[in-house]
This record gives sequence, C-alpha cells and structure tokens, in this order.
Amino acid sequence: MKIIFKTIFVGGISLMLTACGTTEKEDNIQTGGQDLNGSSSEESQIVLEPEGNKDVNEEEEFLFPVLDSTEDEIRIELNGEEIILDATYYTTTFDKEIKVLDGMSFTYREEGQPAAIATFEEGHLLSDLNFIVEENLIYDGENVLTREVDVARDIHLETSLLGTAGHVNDYNVHELDESLPFHYVIEVVGDATKPGNWADSIRGKEYRQFTFVEVTEHGRYYVKLQFPVDVDEEIEATALALALSYQSVKTIDVDEE
Repeated sequence: MKIIFKTIFVGGISLMLTACGTTEKEDNIQTGGQDLNGSSSEESQIVLEPEGNKDVNEEEEFLFPVLDSTEDEIRIELNGEEIILDATYYTTTFDKEIKVLDGMSFTYREEGQPAAIATFEEGHLLSDLNFIVEENLIYDGENVLTREVDVARDIHLETSLLGTAGHVNDYNVHELDESLPFHYVIEVVGDATKPGNWADSIRGKEYRQFTFVEVTEHGRYYVKLQFPVDVDEEIEATALALALSYQSVKTIDVDEE
C-alpha cells in the first residue's frame, strides 16, 4: 500500500529506531522511556553525532487515506471506497485522547514515564498491530523543565543515534503541517529477523513503523504504530486513522506536575 501523507515537506534524515524516546543529556532528561521493541532509553543516553544524512527529497504533497470523522466513528478511503468504523474516544492517564475500536483497550507500563499500550481481543482486525501512546517529559531531578519548542532540533535529537540499528532497512522523516496534532512522523521499514525484543506479530518478519511526535515546551508525546509489512491495507489505514485522532485534553501545568 502506498501511504500518502498530509504534509508540506519530506526530508530524508538518519534514524536509529531506538532513538524514539532518546534522552537529551544536555537538558538532563530522565525518562526511562521505551520504544516499540521494548528497549529502555536509559540504555542509550549518549547522543552520537550523525555520520551523515540522507539526501533531502524535493518538496512534495501527501494526503493520508483518512476522511473527516465524527466523534463516534473513523472514516478511511481505500481504492476509492469509503469505510466507516465505529469508534469512541479514550482518555489516557496523562490526559491525551485517542479513538479506540470495539475490542480494543489499554494497559500501562509499570516503570518509567507513562505509556498506554493497546491490547486487542483475539481475532480483532488490529490484532497484528503494536500501538503505544507515550508521554516523555524533560526532568531535572523531580522537576519538569520548560524549553523553547524547536522542531528541527528535536528531529535531530530523535534521529541522531546511528550504527546499531541493524534491523532498520529504510527510514524517512516527514514534517507535518499545522492541520495535524503532530509536528512530524518517523517512518521505518525494518527486519525483525534481526536481534531485538519483538512482539509475536512482528518477530521473524519485515515490519513497518510510524512514530508520530508532538513537540511541547515540556517534552514530547508519541503515538507509535508497528505492524508486519504484509498486513491488509485496511489494517494500516485504520491504524493511521486512530493515530491521527490523537488530541490533548489539557495543557500540562508545571507547578501542578
């Protein structure tokens, strides 16, 4: 399936998969975050300088196969056909809303910063999908820090670890326009026959991963999707529609935090 993005710029920037949730040593981040392969960001706190970037592609326009939806549904378009699925909003413990389908629920990571991990009933349409909504704030000790939002710098930090991601075959960073709740998305195609802590649905297969990133003055929020490259088009489009339903319930209060 050719995934089409609503974006104004496509740039090829070097990526290490486990860099999603990378700690910024210069900002004294303490995260304990986890990527979709289960690796702790505390294992890779040293930020390496990039060994080189991919060539930046020419500017081009993309569109997601996601249509305007109401509060209780998602709409996608595949091969000219409109598909409507019932959905309801779920609110995470860190005040982010995202739509869920029937037979879909969330559990939470017990250590580190909060992450809502989707679980699905047996035989569910999305049972091959790994789906995580994660908060990753910047801490100095027990205090949440405030910083200036710099998307270009953030992309560099998220994609600066190279050389150890032998399971990554190809990757791109897409900077998104203001109509979406995220600033950019990292798209990865990789090989889960290589060493890694893989989910059963991914292990031994080629996989595709999308990491949507919202950059805030207090850190980042991620919505992460990972699934085998050979899943049905409807599964991939539905997962993208759920990711793009993400929104904030309220802005974090540093004093309260």
